[in-house]
Amino acid sequence: MRRDYGSRLPSLIDAPVNRSTILELYAATAEALARWEPRFKLQHVRILEAHVGGILMDLTGIYLPEGRQVSLPGVRVQ
Repeated sequence: MRRDYGSRLPSLIDAPVNRSTILELYAATAEALARWEPRFKLQHVRILEAHVGGILMDLTGIYLPEGRQVSLPGVRVQ
């Protein structure tokens, strides 16, 4: 029942694909992970596809409880 849970990504997937939107995608990803997944420290986001209706990205970061690097390839938001 938390209205602020999640991220801004769903509100961005139908935005025009331009530099501003791409920057917002990066920021929304970093904000959501920092707020809702404190065990993961994001180091790198790579947008693979961005089109109206969907985003595909790779994430890389550190899983803090174990101190190891983790790759999350092919994360899709639709």
